Amino acid sequence: MAEKKFIGAHSRSKEGPRHVTGRGLFTDDFMLPGMLQAMILRSPHAHAKISSVDPAEALKNPNVMAVITPVDVKQLTKPFKPGRYAAGLKRPIDEYAGAIDKVRYVGEPIGAVAARDRGAAEDALELIQVDYEPLRAVVDVRDAIKPSSSTLFDELGTNLAWTGSLQYGDIDAAFKSADRIVKENLKIHRYSSTPL
Repeated sequence: MAEKKFIGAHSRSKEGPRHVTGRGLFTDDFMLPGMLQAMILRSPHAHAKISSVDPAEALKNPNVMAVITPVDVKQLTKPFKPGRYAAGLKRPIDEYAGAIDKVRYVGEPIGAVAARDRGAAEDALELIQVDYEPLRAVVDVRDAIKPSSSTLFDELGTNLAWTGSLQYGDIDAAFKSADRIVKENLKIHRYSSTPL
C-alpha cells in the first residue's frame, strides 16, 4: 500500500475554480417573486446625538416599501438581553439593534430601507434626512476615563463601566524575590472573541 502524505502536500480547492471564474452563487444572487432588497443607513459620525430622522422624501418613491427609523426600533423591539459582560456593569445599558438617540461609532446602524430593488433602496438611503449634533469622540482609553470626557452611555455618567481587581498568589513576595522588575504601559487592541 502506497504511503499517503497529507501535511505539506498540495490540496486542490473544490470551490476555487467556480469562484475564480465568476460562477459562484451567493444569497445575494437569488431574487424570488415579491422579495425586497434591504439597505442599512449608517452613521458617518463616531459620536453624535440624533436630533431627528425624517424618511418622508425616501417614502415618496413607489419602489420603497418601508423605512425603519430609531423611533420604530424603540417602539417595535426590546433591548437585547444583557450578555455575560453585563454582570460587572454598574448599571444595565439598554442596547438595541441600532442607534436610538445617539451614535457611538462610525457605521452604527440608524435605520433601514426595504425596496423592490437595490437601486431604489440605495437612492432612498440618500433621501433620509438625519440631523446630528456631533459630540467629541474619545479614542484613547486614558482620556475616556477622565471626568471631563464625553460619555458614550449617559445613563452611566462615566465611561468607566466596570472596575475591579483580580489578584492571585502573594504578589509582594514575588516582587521581593524577583531578579528583575519591569514596568511597562501596554495598549491592548479592541479585538473581541466573537466568532461567527
